[in-house]
Amino acid sequence: MTIQIRNLVPAALLATVMFTTTAVHAEGYMGKVCLLSTVTARETGPVTESPVVVTYDTNFLGGGAYALSGSVNIPGQPYIFTGYGNQIGNILYMNITSTQLHPDPDNWHDAAVQQAKLNLATMTGTFYEIGHNFNPKLSGTQQWNESYTAGTITKTPCP
Repeated sequence: MTIQIRNLVPAALLATVMFTTTAVHAEGYMGKVCLLSTVTARETGPVTESPVVVTYDTNFLGGGAYALSGSVNIPGQPYIFTGYGNQIGNILYMNITSTQLHPDPDNWHDAAVQQAKLNLATMTGTFYEIGHNFNPKLSGTQQWNESYTAGTITKTPCP
């Protein structure tokens, strides 16, 4: 059985990276940050899905800029997130890309671009994602599909 958590909170990962408000940080590695990502809507409408924890390594770049690199631990299904965030006021705005490879028998691939915003006072926020998916086992136009996902993110302790 393939677990599909595509579009789950890539933005959340970025948000977790800068979890302090306006405190001044030295540039460099800040450590791991975990975001609980919950999908609440897809292109078909509202949904109820189980939340997923995204674990990010975060780096402070200076000014209000952060770099994030993270993943969701799904054995045999690499689900990778990378992105950047910029703090404007008390909000961290993040742009994140994600990819996921689903193993046989499906062997399909996901790629997505997400935007997330995290309120640094409450450590909660929202995200939306636009994805493009490819299934090499199908033929013609069925090989490709687009997707939309939106949801919430909340900073959570790392497992």
